[in-house]
Amino acid sequence: MMAAKHRTIRAGKLQKRLGAHFRLTNDLAQHLLFDEKRNCLYIFHHVAVLKAHLGRYKELETPLAIGFKESLGRGTMPPQLLVETLYSI
Repeated sequence: MMAAKHRTIRAGKLQKRLGAHFRLTNDLAQHLLFDEKRNCLYIFHHVAVLKAHLGRYKELETPLAIGFKESLGRGTMPPQLLVETLYSI
């Protein structure tokens, strides 16, 4: 059985093929939001914030498999959200 190929979307390809523009956003909820009218993709750019929240799990010796409510109760964002956001930047 062949392994599935992981295809990636690169900013340069989007810009070249689609004429897409990129805007940095301070709002995590807007990360990877595409504005069709402006042909613009928003990118959350505060990587240090994401890494700091992820570092809290190590400090607290907390598993990354905790739920949304529990993570907010510990004063940090859900780990899966952090990891996926960092991966997509």
